Amino acid sequence: MADPILIDGAPFCAVSHHDGRFIRAPGLAALARRDADGGYTVLHLQHCEAINREMGPGHARWGRALGQGLNTLLAPPTVASRPRAADPPSPAAPPIRWHADAVFQDRTLATAA
Repeated sequence: MADPILIDGAPFCAVSHHDGRFIRAPGLAALARRDADGGYTVLHLQHCEAINREMGPGHARWGRALGQGLNTLLAPPTVASRPRAADPPSPAAPPIRWHADAVFQDRTLATAA
């Protein structure tokens, strides 16, 4: 099994950026670029009520993300795959970088304010 992808300690799994349409669940999701070293560059991160409706070509930042090399959608493993026991953390987890223009959109914080 591949090493877990960790963003601030939270596990994610990677799917093709076009496969987000199959993830019919809420959760935190990221538009990302898989880099040559096996790491990921986060281009946009947000909480979604339904990943399949929010993280696709109709997204306001989709075109910008494509221009920055978008090729991956990161989603929680229990959402993007069958639920399973968590793997222990690995020191070989791929590096995570944040693009200079990355946006974190947290609707839960915006509605609480």
